[in-house]
Amino acid sequence: MKHAKWHGQWAVTLFSFSNELMAADRSACELLDEVLASGLTKVIELDGPQHFRNYPRPPAKQIADTKAVLASRGATIGQLGIYIDRTLAPGKFLTHDEVISHVKVQLELAAELGAKFARLGLGFASLDELREIVPIAEQLGVTLVLEAQGTQEVNASPVKENLELMRELNSPNFGLLFDSSLCMKVLPPSFIQALGRSGFSQGQVEELVDAWTRLSLGELRPVIFGKWLPTSPSTAATSLLLSLVTRMGKSKVSDWAEAMPLVKGVHLKFWDTDDIEGAISGPTGELIEALQQQGFDGYLTSEWGGHEWHELSEHSSFEVVARHKQIYEQAVQAQTNERTK
Repeated sequence: MKHAKWHGQWAVTLFSFSNELMAADRSACELLDEVLASGLTKVIELDGPQHFRNYPRPPAKQIADTKAVLASRGATIGQLGIYIDRTLAPGKFLTHDEVISHVKVQLELAAELGAKFARLGLGFASLDELREIVPIAEQLGVTLVLEAQGTQEVNASPVKENLELMRELNSPNFGLLFDSSLCMKVLPPSFIQALGRSGFSQGQVEELVDAWTRLSLGELRPVIFGKWLPTSPSTAATSLLLSLVTRMGKSKVSDWAEAMPLVKGVHLKFWDTDDIEGAISGPTGELIEALQQQGFDGYLTSEWGGHEWHELSEHSSFEVVARHKQIYEQAVQAQTNERTK
């Protein structure tokens, strides 16, 4: 079956450059300018708390500086990452109305920056809160997308409940952000190497890889929490073990078929650039094909999650994202060739 031309748009998140930002040898705006000048993209995602001081109410000058950089490079903000921090102090939490106000301020910032989308983690806001937040997004002309990622599963709560709410509200300013870490074929080689560096023996690493590969997520979680975490050899190892059961999803793109009409944005999550046996390009191509059938024309935002276990001295984020762009473009071309057969 032939489908129409692919209209998805490549974008890049500045979060991929966290190592460069943490080096603290340039400001967030200077890094933004460098990324845009590199030619990697003209559409950028900013993570609100990472980019702005005093978020969610940054200084007017930093907002102006950010907009000036974008204008000078002919670029736009495709998406602003927003959050809900419910804890004001030990034992003190935001009320319902305070949550709405907290999100409204962030949506207003997204609108001021000209961002088309505001990204919020799926499950961060309750259904009742979302019923009040979505009309605010509509008034501001910003589309709120809830991000499903990692080991979240389409038929599990709260994913299922949030998808049902999207269908119920049927708002053009409310939808799903699909993170490709939901659909991983294999564990990234660099992640496996990081397990070894964290203190696990070669035999233990092989056992962990086999467990992730062979077991369902429901079977894997008690193994990780019951057997491995209590005897973790280091804090780095603990972090990696938790990633196995939170960030490394094992769904198939086809599992999410009924949710595809709700997808308004994509995070193309990748951990390294090893595409052996189509580890990256395979799920990317499947996702492009599924979205193409829905007439998707949103952003596919490149996000390098592997900077967590890579040192800046080992890998330049610029080089890593450039290689990911090549893999994405090759996947798009492969799908185009398939459609025109």
